[in-house]
Amino acid sequence: MEGTHRKRGSVETVRDKLVYRLWWRHPDDPYREHRWTVSTHQTATDENRSRLRQNLEVLNAKIQAGAFFPCQEFPGTKIAAYCHCGTCAAVEPLSQAHQAPSTLGDLFKLYKPYEEARATGDRRVIEASSWRTKKRGMDAMEKTFTWLDESGLLCDVSPLTDYQIKELMPDAVKDWLSAFQHRQELLTEGKGPASTKYMINLLSTIRQALKYGQLRRWWRSHPLLEFSGTLIETTKEERHRRNNRTLNKPFSIVERDRIIQWFERQWHQCSAKHYRGKEKIRLLFLLHYVVIGFNTGLRSPSEMTALEWADVDYSNQCINIRKSRESSGRIDEQIIRPYTKTVRHRSVPINNMVLESLRALEKFRQTDHDWIFWNPRASTSNPLAISNGWAPLTGEKRIRYQFEECLKALNIPSPENQGQYRMRHTFTTLALDNTDLSDEKVAALIGDNVETMRSHYQGHCRNRWRDDGDVDQLNRLNGLGKGVLRAVQSG
Repeated sequence: MEGTHRKRGSVETVRDKLVYRLWWRHPDDPYREHRWTVSTHQTATDENRSRLRQNLEVLNAKIQAGAFFPCQEFPGTKIAAYCHCGTCAAVEPLSQAHQAPSTLGDLFKLYKPYEEARATGDRRVIEASSWRTKKRGMDAMEKTFTWLDESGLLCDVSPLTDYQIKELMPDAVKDWLSAFQHRQELLTEGKGPASTKYMINLLSTIRQALKYGQLRRWWRSHPLLEFSGTLIETTKEERHRRNNRTLNKPFSIVERDRIIQWFERQWHQCSAKHYRGKEKIRLLFLLHYVVIGFNTGLRSPSEMTALEWADVDYSNQCINIRKSRESSGRIDEQIIRPYTKTVRHRSVPINNMVLESLRALEKFRQTDHDWIFWNPRASTSNPLAISNGWAPLTGEKRIRYQFEECLKALNIPSPENQGQYRMRHTFTTLALDNTDLSDEKVAALIGDNVETMRSHYQGHCRNRWRDDGDVDQLNRLNGLGKGVLRAVQSG
């Protein structure tokens, strides 16, 4: 690696924070270089940038001299996991080097401050509500509970936090989670088993804590991180509920048009003076929100509420989808992520209806902010509101409540408040059934993979994946063999 004339690195800005871009050994080949990105968590100011550039020259000198050890320069980061100093090279799988925690409870004590720091302060990268959910899950795993085993005996189950790190094998964790999901306390309170979603959150917290220990170089790997099987069984009631919900995913074309007409009628009938002139603007925003949702298939509300005017490309007639908003939790805790749910950036074409909606929304465009959808009725207590009362449209409830009111007025079934989410399903089904776009193209438009799209929507399509000759082909089955099956006629 010595003697190369490659520019040794740079200091760049990512989400208003400064990061290092430096060249160092490849994870799999010490004789190849690999570009690493290391966050500094420092604000992008000229002073910080100048200081980091000076420090980068020192780091480059150490790299050229073979004296760069990431575990010392950037402890707790991804690059530190590939350090090859004498201390790190001695770490064996699940060893106790670097004073590694011995039990899951000890690991949680170190992991909790780390997660709390990620949810608060200048280093906030997750919502505070996410941190509170994880904390409640870790607290639940610290308690003893009772469970009725297969022989009918009532047993006390020790907390999972008492398990040694080495004891957290997939089978042991699966048994504990099953006992926790059907713990006796739930039955005595007249409740059913714990929800699968709650159990998945617990398992995810355990794995994230083990991953944190891996980054801290407490262990190189762990069987629970490498296991890809199923550790949580979905209850029968949840499977039935999920199947019943999927039966009503897309709206029909008639229902779609009725919904749009209802929002348009609400806007026309609203007085221009209602709520100091703000209500009519709000209803106009809801109308075009629904029009754009039905014609683009964007995820609502995460991708829709994160739209900016900079994402609209009129010259190429498309909207670039690169961001999503965490819509759960309190308004002041919501953050914008530079990626979508499936971490896919994509471009969605602008058809004529979307173009008309964007032109109408441009009349209310804010000069000092770039959000397409904003809340005209934002209260003064809204932490995101500015002096003129402007605030971005946030939260799924602002859309969901109005959508459910519409479906109730039109007598359209809406199981479990799935109204606004079904705009995306309707777009996908109509695109599959009524266009010549390939499966791959439709999947790319909605930011999903082909297999997932087919499994979700093939049962709702009348034309796609069907052929006029299918009936004739199946009729041949009754002509096979020596005999011919005949229809049974009642006497």
